Amino acid sequence: MGHVIRIQVSNPTKTGLPADKVTNTWYFDGGELGATPADVANDSIGILDDFYVAVAPKLSSNLIDTWSWVAYNMADAKPRVPVAQGTFGAAVSQVQGQDYPSEMAVCLSFHGQYESGSIKARRRGRVFLGPLAVSSGEVVSNVVRPSAAYRTTIANAAEALRAAGDSDKFWAVYSPTADLFGETLDDSTNDVVGGWVDNAFDVQRSRGQAASGRTTFNGG
Repeated sequence: MGHVIRIQVSNPTKTGLPADKVTNTWYFDGGELGATPADVANDSIGILDDFYVAVAPKLSSNLIDTWSWVAYNMADAKPRVPVAQGTFGAAVSQVQGQDYPSEMAVCLSFHGQYESGSIKARRRGRVFLGPLAVSSGEVVSNVVRPSAAYRTTIANAAEALRAAGDSDKFWAVYSPTADLFGETLDDSTNDVVGGWVDNAFDVQRSRGQAASGRTTFNGG
């Protein structure tokens, strides 16, 4: 294992409110050949950009086409300073007014190689993709679900992200473990080997907009 890098990818949304910013957190490891943490980060964002280009067309029209990212070296002492940062382009849905509520998301789950004697939960991770355009869903037996086509798009993009790993960068699951006194016992990093996308939406309440009005009633 080389450098372990956390990359936070964010989109500020068209509301312009900091509270509405949508963020996903990813981990990569690599750099055994003498690369710096910044090198690993920049190599990783090159393939992560491709992932977002693939999945973004079914994301909400309230997002913008320019995404920002910031990378941290997990070996650095807290509070960490970025080792690299920048922006990339990924076009979202252009159909205004055809979006699901901002809280709705599709969950991409992934895992490292399971081994006997290891806790499976420490080798699993997930990111919540959203907000979503209505075109990301379909009605199945009277229930609105993420469409089979969009789930396939996400799964294929995730597989491409996994397969693009090499000595410079690997998509990884990072799971630090601490004892009762908060001392780190083990920083476990496992390269992603597979994953899945369920056919049910998830709800991320923190992504919902604050109320801007109120309709009242009374019996007076």
